[in-house]
Amino acid sequence: MTKKIILFDMDRTIYDTKSSGEKISQCLAEISQKTVEEIKKIQIDYTSGLESSTDFDPDEFLKEVEKETKVDLETLNQAFFSSKNFVLYPEAKEKLNKLLNEGYSLGIFSEGVYEWQMKKLILTGIINYFDKNFIFIGRRKLSEDFIKKLPDGATIIDDKKEVVEKLGALGRFRVIWINRINDETISGVKTIKSLLEITE
Repeated sequence: MTKKIILFDMDRTIYDTKSSGEKISQCLAEISQKTVEEIKKIQIDYTSGLESSTDFDPDEFLKEVEKETKVDLETLNQAFFSSKNFVLYPEAKEKLNKLLNEGYSLGIFSEGVYEWQMKKLILTGIINYFDKNFIFIGRRKLSEDFIKKLPDGATIIDDKKEVVEKLGALGRFRVIWINRINDETISGVKTIKSLLEITE
């Protein structure tokens, strides 16, 4: 019997984007002797030029920080990519461990810059939880060509309503919406507030 596959979105699903972003801003502020607000302004200016927020590339962003702060790139890289800045939701490791022990194959279904998303998996210490054959990272994850690559019958957990609705409508996957923000639900879709609620 083939193992059941669970694919996780990353940002705001297993990876705490908000907490990690705060830590990174704080770290860059300290090293450049700028305020957190000044660092955030550089980031806002950088991201405003992107087609999508998921196109964020830390290498490009740090070049902007270097330009504005005059701190050399190597120093900024060391500060930015410190593992202490990369935060998972508190229940993430516990649940990933449990699912692996129950015999599931775990994978990733994420939108973003490939190297950046992989860095998050490495620096949070969870890369080895995932089967490398099931790590799907694309710039536009709802594109038809990208969805075609996903294994039929997989369970997919995502925080974005439009992703859940589109994948659910295809009938190829079991889709779970993780909504950490409010009590909204989607008709006919299992909605959870924590990864601990994942059940068959």
